[in-house]
Amino acid sequence: MKTNDLRPLKVSAIAIINGIAAVLSLLFWYLVQHRLFGVAHLSLSLDPTSVASTLGFMVADLIWAIPLLIVSVLGLWRLQAWGWTTAQMANLLWLYPLTAAWTRDLYLGSISPGNLLFLPFALFAVWTTCYLWQIRHLFWARTEALSDD
Repeated sequence: MKTNDLRPLKVSAIAIINGIAAVLSLLFWYLVQHRLFGVAHLSLSLDPTSVASTLGFMVADLIWAIPLLIVSVLGLWRLQAWGWTTAQMANLLWLYPLTAAWTRDLYLGSISPGNLLFLPFALFAVWTTCYLWQIRHLFWARTEALSDD
């Protein structure tokens, strides 16, 4: 196992921020679920398409994005190739849906609170993707050494 001395400070920061993003995402979706599908939803007047779209994003985040963020934290911390891979996958899952959501909101002329809340994570994902690509050798060196044996 690799020691903390070998892990760059920026990789530690990415792991910590991914952990924060996972927790924040869980809290966000808990609040959305309570507001849209709990007792409080009776006072909301949203069209069924908007509610269904929100439900779809929530389910996708709970199945894919949040688990990938959690796994990336563990793998990045240990400088494992699977941590690098899941971090890159999580980065993509920040960029793709937020691009679609921002496009929708800009078209409608109204920015949703979720887009504002998660925009810093999407911007961070752009930088993280480039940075992790530049240092990929730190994660893949062990995998390549094992395959040579």
